Amino acid sequence: VLTRLGGWNKDLQQCKITWWTSLHLVPDAVTIFLVMDQLIVELNLVILEMLNYVHNTFGDIKVAYDMFDIDGSSQVDFNEWQEAVRCIGFFGPTTTMYKYLSLDDSMNFTNYLIRERWDEVTKMWETRSQFLDALSANSR
Repeated sequence: VLTRLGGWNKDLQQCKITWWTSLHLVPDAVTIFLVMDQLIVELNLVILEMLNYVHNTFGDIKVAYDMFDIDGSSQVDFNEWQEAVRCIGFFGPTTTMYKYLSLDDSMNFTNYLIRERWDEVTKMWETRSQFLDALSANSR
């Protein structure tokens, strides 16, 4: 099937193909990626939970960034983040969320949350139904 429909040009008798019959047999390197993928899904679910809380509190997710940016610097540092989530009464893994939200495009921790990243989170909120539908479909 792979040679006929999948575009493979390799003689399958010459290839070494490994199939795992159990998660216990999956190599550690593959297991790490499976676990990381699940952690990112869980983290996104927690962020959606926080966004739901913020939406219910403020009525608009975009407005929340201005409240988080206490000093008006257009960057939310960790202390501002902690103070803001404490003030709105959200209890969750806020340190982990902040670190995730503070990653730049190169996956480096920047020590601050910028508005552009918050805008990405806002888009996540706006498309949450598609995210949850895809998550539901993958778990079947």
